[in-house]
Amino acid sequence: MSKLKRRAIWGWTLRWVVLCSSVAWGAEVSQKPAAASGGLASVPSIEPVLRSLDSAGRERFVLAGVDAGATPGGKEVVFRAVRSSRWPAGLVPLFEVSRDGAFELSRLPALDSENSSEPLFFALPADGEAEALRLCGHWEFRAVRNGSTSLTALEMTVFDGKVSARFDQNTDYGFASFSRGTFENNRLSVTARYIADAYELQALWEDGVLRGNWRDLGDSERGTWEAVRREGPLVSEAGAVPLFEWIRKSDGARRYAVGDGAELVQEWRRAARPLCRVWR
Repeated sequence: MSKLKRRAIWGWTLRWVVLCSSVAWGAEVSQKPAAASGGLASVPSIEPVLRSLDSAGRERFVLAGVDAGATPGGKEVVFRAVRSSRWPAGLVPLFEVSRDGAFELSRLPALDSENSSEPLFFALPADGEAEALRLCGHWEFRAVRNGSTSLTALEMTVFDGKVSARFDQNTDYGFASFSRGTFENNRLSVTARYIADAYELQALWEDGVLRGNWRDLGDSERGTWEAVRREGPLVSEAGAVPLFEWIRKSDGARRYAVGDGAELVQEWRRAARPLCRVWR
């Protein structure tokens, strides 16, 4: 099917799919009020996170009350973190990523798995992470193409200047994808992909709003867009402590601990900076 014919079909059936692809390739935002759409009507719940072993003897983390296939016994509460069905503004998602047969906690989902990776929990960014405070969360877009407007929804997170984005998976456009982008000096740059088409998005963050331009990398189509993050009740930082990753020198195995990690000192080397901040 030609690119022109494909664009025409999607344009009629999915309401400006080209616009959605180029701006967020995302999900049309429900016209329901925020509180009615399952958003952040109440303060996100801070719940215990347990460390346990799965059936293969690998260390796993699970929120209290959630079955992650852990073996009976051996569970211990190691810290507390936020559970939320929406991506809360200013909190960073933590993902469980499998590498070399072991599980690691990561601030970004595995590459090419953004749409299928759900955060294990949310936490406060480490001190000094201004980019995370500005970008992480659920964003609503107003995009313009040839004088017409459309709304989309997008979830974004950032770590070390690298941006991971996905469309709201509860909407019709969750099958489209983004390549990893950048957010530096308040400037966002990401690329959205759908089948063989690619769309570049550039924006400047200023006073809590993203404003910029999009363009089709395959032809001359282009437009403008702006985005506003869905805000919600703030989570108290009282009792928050850094969560560090520790790496064992002999085999590169990873463990996670709050505080000084005294039980890991002899064999383990602590990362120079914390992964995030959690609650005791």
